[in-house]
Order: sequence, then structure tokens, then C-alpha cells
Amino acid sequence: MRRYLLCLLLLGVLFASCKKDSDSSPRALVGNWRMVQVTDRAMGIIETKPANIVKDVEISFELSNLTKGSFSGRTPSNQFSGNYSTTLDGDLSIDMIMITDAGETSWGNLFRNNLDVQHYSFNEQGQLIIGTTYKILAFQRR
Repeated sequence: MRRYLLCLLLLGVLFASCKKDSDSSPRALVGNWRMVQVTDRAMGIIETKPANIVKDVEISFELSNLTKGSFSGRTPSNQFSGNYSTTLDGDLSIDMIMITDAGETSWGNLFRNNLDVQHYSFNEQGQLIIGTTYKILAFQRR
């Protein structure tokens, strides 16, 4: 009986160690994303795109190698592009960004004013979660 329980325990450990953890995979960033929610870290206030703003904040990530890549996208009023780097632990940094400077909407400013990216992960719904100093930005895959 002990031998049977030991085998079950070892099988459980084996399967748990083989489970793929996508929460820190730089490859999982690749693709097109649309910002769906912004949460204020201090106050817990959740904001979504106002109904009167037609265009979305969209970003597309491409991977150059295991930890570096480029991104491009648009806010409701501007276009942007740049380079990023990651670690296997989910750290994310914007190495360079170029952005046009037309008047921005409140929704676009929530993105533009929070480019001090620190960390990324994926929630249970498959959303890309980007943590900045003051906000948490949630993106849905397009």
C-alpha cells in the first residue's frame, strides 16, 4: 500500500513539474491585443473604455529572440512603436517608444501615461495583464 501511495505521489510530482507555465513565457506576448480595462493600484478603481470613444487602444507584440522584441499599435488618436525586453520571470520593460503627438482621449491617456511597465502575466481568462507603477492594464487577445 505504501509503495502504491509513493508511486501516486511521484506521478503527481512528475505531472506538476511538467506543467507548462505560460504566465512568464515571452512567446505568449506575441500577437494582437486590445486594452479592455485599467485598474488603479492604490484606489482599486476599475475603468473601461467610455462609450463615446469609438477606437480602441491596440498593441501588437513580435518576438525577435527569447527575451527581446518589437511592438506597434495605436491609441484612439495616435500611433506608436518601439522595442521591449522581458525576463523569463515576467519582467517587462519598454526599451524605446516612438509615439505621435495628436490630442489624446481619456482612454488613450490611460495607456500613454502608464508606459513605466514593470511586469506582465496572464489571468485565467487569457487576458494579458501589464503592471505599471500606478495602474494595472488588462488586454484581450484580438
